[in-house]
Amino acid sequence: MTKLFQSRDVILRRMVYLGIKELSGIAEDVIIVTSSLTKDMTGKEDLYRAAAIRALCSITDVSIRSCICLKLLHVTCHKQVVCQ
Repeated sequence: MTKLFQSRDVILRRMVYLGIKELSGIAEDVIIVTSSLTKDMTGKEDLYRAAAIRALCSITDVSIRSCICLKLLHVTCHKQVVCQ
């Protein structure tokens, strides 16, 4: 699954995000996927950001949610003057 994150095909990446959301109910260890999604969320590609955030919100548990929230706040406010 992690090799699919290296693809630059937008449609394939969106399918990966949908697959992650569907498999999140049966997955036990999601730390590698969480890391890859966080990288997509904070990366330069705007095309991947929204789908990565949606997938990340569906797979995170309480233990890492605070860290994800801080990164999400940074991502949503780093370009907007109103947030600064």
